[in-house]
Amino acid sequence: QSVTGTESVLKKLLGKYSVLFDKQIGEMKGEPVSINLKANANIPFFRARPVPFAIKKLVEDEIDNLVREGVLEKIDYSDYATPIVPVVKSGNKIRLCADFKVTLNPNLVVDEHPLPTTDELFQDLAGGEKFTKIDLTKAYLQMRVRDEDQKFLTLNTHKGLYKCTRLMYGLSCAPAKFQRKIENILSGIPGIAVFIDDCRLTAPNDKIHLERLEEVFKRLLNYNIKVNLSKSEFLKNEIEYCGYRIDKFGIHKTKSKVDMVVNALQPKNIQELQSLLGLINYYGRFFENLSEILEPMRLLLREGVKWNWTKACENALNKIKEMMKSDNFLVHFNNNLQIILATDASPVGVGAVLSHIMPDGSEKPIQFASQSLTSSQRNWSQIDKEAYAIIFGVKRFHQFLFGRKFVLYTDHAPLAQIFSPQKGLPIMSASRMQHYAIFLQSFNFEIRYKSSKLNANADALSRLPVESKIENTVEESDIYEISQIHTLPVTVDELSKQTKLDTELGLLLTMLKENNNVPHLVRFGINQSEFTIQNDCILRGNRVVIPSILRKRILKDLHCAHFGIARMLSLARSVCWWPGIDEDIKAVVQNCLTCAENKNNPPEIKHHWVYPSSPFDRVHVDFAGPFLNVYFLILIDAYSKWPEVHILHKINTDNTIEILRRIFSIFGIPNCLCTDNGVQFVNPKFELFLKSQNIVHKRSAPYHPATNGQVERYVQTIKRKIKCLQANKLNLQENLDKILTQYRNTKHPATNKSPSEMIFAYPIRTTLSLMLPKPVERSFEVGDRIAARNYLGPLKWKFGRVTKKLGLLHYEITLDDGLVWRRHINQLSNCGENLERQLPCDYRNHEIINPPESKPDPIVNPEVRQEEIHPAETSDNAVISEPSVSVVPNLRRSKRTPKPIDKLNL
Repeated sequence: QSVTGTESVLKKLLGKYSVLFDKQIGEMKGEPVSINLKANANIPFFRARPVPFAIKKLVEDEIDNLVREGVLEKIDYSDYATPIVPVVKSGNKIRLCADFKVTLNPNLVVDEHPLPTTDELFQDLAGGEKFTKIDLTKAYLQMRVRDEDQKFLTLNTHKGLYKCTRLMYGLSCAPAKFQRKIENILSGIPGIAVFIDDCRLTAPNDKIHLERLEEVFKRLLNYNIKVNLSKSEFLKNEIEYCGYRIDKFGIHKTKSKVDMVVNALQPKNIQELQSLLGLINYYGRFFENLSEILEPMRLLLREGVKWNWTKACENALNKIKEMMKSDNFLVHFNNNLQIILATDASPVGVGAVLSHIMPDGSEKPIQFASQSLTSSQRNWSQIDKEAYAIIFGVKRFHQFLFGRKFVLYTDHAPLAQIFSPQKGLPIMSASRMQHYAIFLQSFNFEIRYKSSKLNANADALSRLPVESKIENTVEESDIYEISQIHTLPVTVDELSKQTKLDTELGLLLTMLKENNNVPHLVRFGINQSEFTIQNDCILRGNRVVIPSILRKRILKDLHCAHFGIARMLSLARSVCWWPGIDEDIKAVVQNCLTCAENKNNPPEIKHHWVYPSSPFDRVHVDFAGPFLNVYFLILIDAYSKWPEVHILHKINTDNTIEILRRIFSIFGIPNCLCTDNGVQFVNPKFELFLKSQNIVHKRSAPYHPATNGQVERYVQTIKRKIKCLQANKLNLQENLDKILTQYRNTKHPATNKSPSEMIFAYPIRTTLSLMLPKPVERSFEVGDRIAARNYLGPLKWKFGRVTKKLGLLHYEITLDDGLVWRRHINQLSNCGENLERQLPCDYRNHEIINPPESKPDPIVNPEVRQEEIHPAETSDNAVISEPSVSVVPNLRRSKRTPKPIDKLNL
C-alpha cells in the first residue's frame, strides 16, 4: 500500500474504534479480581499523612475525579486504612498510589505469574518493518475488585476514608494479575509483545500490520479496555521499548540513557560507583570489550580496597562515554538464520557472544554477555576456565540455543575434542568435565576451534566480566517520600515530643499524669500499673513505649546487623515496646531482601518414598556415562532392589523406550516410573509411551538428585565395580553380567533379603551354589525299628516296626503291643533295635473279664484303634478289628506313706 493509502486506512480504523480512546476509565469485563489474604492476616489501620502544599490541590482534584469515575467511594468507617502516595507525572498530573507495603502487601498471597523478559519481548518484535505502540489508560484501575475485598483497599487521605473498587497502584499482586489477564485477551495475535500496560505490535508489511491492529482493537473493545491515544503511536519506523530503541534493523541504545552515562560525574564513593556500573551494564549487551575497560573501576569494589579514584579509573570512564556515543546495534534474533556462539575465558572472567550469519555471509552480534570468576574459580586451570566459559554461554543463551543446531567456537583446542558430540569423554577426565559433558548432551551443536585472534569478541568480554545485576532507572520521580531517611539516632527529646503528638500515646500520657483510669489499655492485655512516666516518655517496666511514627526507624536500627527474629526480639525486649512489636519484628525479618538473599538453606525435610506393595510397582531409571566410551541405562525396582543395566552407545528417546519395553516384557508394567529431568525423559514421545502403558511419570526437582536417590546411588556402585574388574580380560558386558549376578543374589540391607528372593522367592543358582550339598531325604524300609507319635494316652511315643509302605510319605506300623497304625513320615523317628518298654496293658498281669466267644478263624487279627485311622487314609490293606478282651489293670503305685518336705534352713 502507498503511504497515503496506509494513513487513510489507519484514520478510518481509529474512527471505527473511537470509543476505545474515551477519556473515561474503562471497567474490564469478566470476573472481578480477588484479593487473597494469608491465613493469619493482620492488616493495620494507618492514619493519613500530610500532603505537600504545592500539590495538595492536584491531589484533591485527582481524588474527586476518581470518585466521579467510580474508582473511589467515600466511607465513614473502616477497620483497615492505607496512607496515599501521590506521584507527580509529566504534564503536572498526579497518579494516586498507596503505601500498601506497610499494610496489605505483607498479608497477601501474591499471584505467581511470570513477567516476560526483554529477550522474549524483543523476539516477538523481530521481523517487522514498522511498529505500533499502544498504551492502556490507567491499566490497573480498569480491573474491578470483588465487593467483599474492597474494604481491604481503603485509602486514608487528608479528605477522609475512601474505598477502592478497582485494582490499586502499589499492590504487590497487581502486576501478575494484570499481565495474566491482558495476555489471555491478546493471545494468538502474531507480532505482539505485551508488558503490563504497554503493547507493541509489528508486521512484515503495512497491510498485515493494519489487519493485526484491527484485531487488537476488536479484542480490547470486547473487554471494554480503554487506550490512551496521546501516548500511543501507529506504524512508526522505530519505537522505544524497555529502555531500547527498536527498528527493523535491530536493537539500539536510547538517547536519554546514553546522555545519562555521557553526562555522569565522577563517582565519589562505592555507592555512586555501583550505580554508575549498573547503568553501564544495562547496555552491556552492546559492547565487545566492556569488561576489560571496567577493570580499574571494578577493583575499587573489592573488599578491603581503600577508595582511590586513579587516573586509570578516569580513563576507563572517559572511554565508556565514547563507546556510548557509538552507533553500534544488535540484530534481531531470527530462527531461520544460523547461530554462532563464541566463548572465551581470561584469568578473571568468562565471556560469550551470540551471533547470526546473515544472508550476505557477514556475522552480526545478537547479544554479548560476561561474568566474573569467584576467587576459587580463578585458581582453576585454564582448560577448566575455558570449559566453564562454554557452559556459561550455553546457559546464558539457553532460550536461543535449545532445540536447534548451532556452531560453538572456542579458542582452546583440547575442548574441541573433549566436548565433541562425535567423540566420547576420556576415562580419566575430571568429574567437573564429566558434568559439563552431560549438560551439553542436551544441545545439538558442532564445536569448532578458533584461535584467539579470530575469537576476539569473546576474548575481550572475558578480560573482566561485569556484574549481572542491572540498576533500574525510573522516568517518574516521587516527590512525596514514603519513608523519610533519618541518619541520626532516636533521642529522649524526640521520643518525648512524638509521644505528645501521637494520638494514642498522647492520651495515655495525659491520663497517667492525672492518675486516671485508661480503659483502652484493656485491648493491650496489660495493667495500667505497669506504666510509668519519665521525662515525658512512657515506660512499661524499664522499656520505652515507642510512638507509631518512630517505630519504623526503631525497627531499622534493630535490624541494622540483619539478625534473625529471635535475636531482634531479645534485643528489643531490653529497650523498647509497643503493641504488636513481636509481629512487626517478624514482618521486618521475613520481608528483608538482604536476609532472604543470604540466608542458609532451610532444614532438609527427611521424607522417604512410600515402600511399594509388590515387585515392580515403582521403578527408578537413570543414565550413567559417558563411561568407558559408552552409556548405561540403569533401572532399580524400589520393592526388591533388583537392578537392570543395559549398555548403550548413544542415548536418545527411542533407545530408552526400546530398553524399557524389553524390561517390562519380562517383569511387567510398573505403576510408577521415576526419573530426573534428562532430555530423553521429558521428550513428548517418551511421555506418550508412558501414557500408552498407563504408567505415572514422576520427575525429581531440578538440582535435587536425592529424589531419585535409589538409582543415583547405584550409578556410583556400577561405575566403581566396573573399574575394579577392568584388570581382567573379559569384555565390558561379561563384567557387567558378573556384577549383576552377584548383586542380585546378595542380601540388601533395606530388605534383609536378596533381590532374587524378593522377586522369585528363592535365590538364583550361581557357581557358588555348587558348593552346597544336596539335602538328605529321610525314608524308612519294611522291618525298620521306629518310634511312632502317640496322640492318645500319657505316652508321647510308642515303638514298633514298619510293616508296609503305603506311599512316598505314609507307612503302616505294627506296634510292640500289637496295634496297627498308619503314620506320616513326619510322625516317625528312628530308634535302636534293642529299645523295649514294658507294655502298659500286658495281658499276663491283668484279670480277664468276660472272655469273648471263640471264633472259627484261628488267626487273631491285631487290634487297630478306630480313632487312629483317618477316613481319608483308609485303604484296602488296613485291617480293623474290635478288641477281643476287656482287662482291668493291677495297681502299680507305691503304698509308702508320703512325708512332708523338710526344708533346710540356713
